[in-house]
Amino acid sequence: MTENVKVLVEALAEALKNDEAVLKYHEARNDYFTDMDLLKKVQEYNNVKTAYETEAAREEHNDEALMLLDKRLQTLFGEVVENEKHKALSDAEDALNELLNFINGTLMGAVTGESGCSGNCTSCGGCH
Repeated sequence: MTENVKVLVEALAEALKNDEAVLKYHEARNDYFTDMDLLKKVQEYNNVKTAYETEAAREEHNDEALMLLDKRLQTLFGEVVENEKHKALSDAEDALNELLNFINGTLMGAVTGESGCSGNCTSCGGCH
């Protein structure tokens, strides 16, 4: 790697630290992971999902138990995805991924000589 490329990549990394998408991601991530009630729901969801999968894998599984576990899974899933902090983190992750996809596409275009545009704007964000 040339010194020029190294300096430019380090400058990009430094600029990213102050980019709106990165700052919002860190804020949303912090809010998410400090919400103990939300984290408890996520943990309970994971535990119920494991119990459901374990019961479903049994040769003679209990249909009533599966039904109850499935109902609880649906309830917990709804509570988690409707939580404002979960929504904020999901939105922030989407924005961050858009930024990183743009950067990666631009860099790959420089390496390959191709624009990297597939015509599918959902995977990019660089044209507008």
